[in-house]
Amino acid sequence: MEKTLSRFYDEYSANRQKIWETNQHLLEEMTFNKWRDVLVERARITRDIYSENNRFIKDIRHFLKDGINESIADKLFEVVKGFYDGGYDDLFVMRNISEPAIRFYEERRDYDRLCHLYKMLGYEYFEFYGRIDKENGADEAVLYYEKCIALKEHYREIKDASSRLCIFTAYNNLITPIGQTSLEYKSRMFRYYYDAMDLWNEDYVQELDGKDEDFLSCIGQIETDILFAEEFVEKMPLDFTIEFASAVPYIKEKWKKEGKQDEEGSLFRAEIKCRLIKGEKYEPLIEEIIDYLDNMGDVDFKKDEETSLIKIMNYHNCSCTIFSIFKWKNVDHDIRRMYMDRFCKKVTEFQKRIPFGVWPELVDEMCAEWFSEYAPFIEDAAEKKDLLLKLVIIRQPLTYIHSLMVSEIAMRIARNL
Repeated sequence: MEKTLSRFYDEYSANRQKIWETNQHLLEEMTFNKWRDVLVERARITRDIYSENNRFIKDIRHFLKDGINESIADKLFEVVKGFYDGGYDDLFVMRNISEPAIRFYEERRDYDRLCHLYKMLGYEYFEFYGRIDKENGADEAVLYYEKCIALKEHYREIKDASSRLCIFTAYNNLITPIGQTSLEYKSRMFRYYYDAMDLWNEDYVQELDGKDEDFLSCIGQIETDILFAEEFVEKMPLDFTIEFASAVPYIKEKWKKEGKQDEEGSLFRAEIKCRLIKGEKYEPLIEEIIDYLDNMGDVDFKKDEETSLIKIMNYHNCSCTIFSIFKWKNVDHDIRRMYMDRFCKKVTEFQKRIPFGVWPELVDEMCAEWFSEYAPFIEDAAEKKDLLLKLVIIRQPLTYIHSLMVSEIAMRIARNL
């Protein structure tokens, strides 16, 4: 059985690499006929790979039907973690391999392995269903993440630091992205946040992990992510608004003591929303955001890719905050236009300069969000079409290639009519 799992891991990894190489080939400049040939070959490879995967899974299920021992459970864990660490997101495969191992480790109360497995399946479920239906697709992921954080009761029994870190990672993912998907999960964000902070401040947690850089980074990310509630705080019930307004100054003071910089601008934007909640007028606050944008400086992906992307995302998020203020305060059309002329085109230009291949899923989502936020305020149809082409369509090269092929086919048919 262990040999079958090892062979499956090696062949699956090689097949995923083959698909990636084929997709990269599609991005090259080529004639219509060559595109067609590569797409046909890609479809053949994909079918063969799915058939091969199903055969392996069928064999593995057959072996596992009578139960597993520790050696097989450990091999299942090794394969699943290898796929997860390699970024091979495939819920069908991950679930079929993980579930027997989970049952085995639950019976043995192996909390180290369970921390990883719960976290990994939580991620895979959201990656799959969350993409299809962000509003309702998070439920299974939440179940696994909550199983993971429930293991905090055994924190001192968990031997490996990376396993304990899974608990805080689960809290982080429940706050965002899951906390931004529906009203139900938004309403839970501060519960998860305060639970995570309470656990982190326990003496035994500090003794075990308080100085570990990975844990400190995760806690910093949790604090950053809870501040992103500014994106929708004005739409939430009063108790949520009160929790938000009390958390922001606490995090600001904590970061000041720790010397932590607000690199992503999340604290800046959260403070703007807090001031609006307290009754300040929106005009000077929008001016403050635009001044902040004007002083942000340029980007240079060749010199520093990570800093450039963070800066562009900050610019994007600050601009979206202005749009949310427009909606919240019912800002007059002419006043909106006056402000938009001072920052919108720069956001578009920044996003156009992001090289293809730099965090593609994140960048694609950001560009699509910018179109959805900006387009409703654009009155000229040609300008809206141009924005769609520049930011969305050309960042989806496979879809773009298909659209070009359909156009080519239509022209050839037209010529022969």
